[in-house]
Amino acid sequence: MKRAFNHSLEKAAKEKAFIPSKSLKLKKPSEMIVDNTGLSDLTCIAPEIIVKFINQKESINFEIDSFVNSKLQLAKNLSLFGATSFNSEHLKSFFLSSIFKDNHQISENFSLIEYFYRKGTKEKSNEWNEKIKGLPFIYTKDKELKSPQTLCFPTIAFETVFATISQTGADKVLDRAKALYAMNPNFTPVLNMMGYAYSEKGDLDNAGKMLQEQVRRASGSANPYDSMGDYYLAINDKTAALKYFEQSAKMGLKASVAKADSLRSEFSKQDN
Repeated sequence: MKRAFNHSLEKAAKEKAFIPSKSLKLKKPSEMIVDNTGLSDLTCIAPEIIVKFINQKESINFEIDSFVNSKLQLAKNLSLFGATSFNSEHLKSFFLSSIFKDNHQISENFSLIEYFYRKGTKEKSNEWNEKIKGLPFIYTKDKELKSPQTLCFPTIAFETVFATISQTGADKVLDRAKALYAMNPNFTPVLNMMGYAYSEKGDLDNAGKMLQEQVRRASGSANPYDSMGDYYLAINDKTAALKYFEQSAKMGLKASVAKADSLRSEFSKQDN
């Protein structure tokens, strides 16, 4: 009798429209997608992109309003009654799909990065952090997707990805830089961005710390020395600034050559 009751309950659950979608429309389990990644709640990824990916992958024909309402508790159990799940193991193939690449823009990419950063820091286990490290979801300057663990300078173009501090604001740049740094501490160019962002905020102590750390950890690159030169100009130590610009110029950075020449010219006029 118990078995018959369970069978009847399961049959009724599969056939009845009782699950609320995001628009609160009631649907059958077979008409629903359970998004266990949270991506369908983001503004940086249109829900129809995920739906299109699932339709192609599963040979189904879901409507755009097929996601289970995120406020529904224990939604993941709906797969027992025929709902389709979109899980973390689907993310790699999703990000590498032409559906995602053709629709996701660089301007939206940092919202995605910030989402994964927040999700990783909220999770009690380290499982999500380990998954995130290998997911190819960060755009390079050539619009190639890379995972946090494979990013290295100069693969990613900060002018493109971070935009400029004047466009996004120093606090936003700091949040974005910290998010990337948390995913890959070896990605030292974020120290450069944090240094300039702190400088913009007037926090020159932290600006100096970030830029000095970048010089220490990326001493073979020219740009960290140029950034230190800018820092010393900001605190009005032109002698130290010239030292760093000259070092950067020796390493081939043309912008530093002009800065060093300008300071030497200024010092020459003072001597005369």
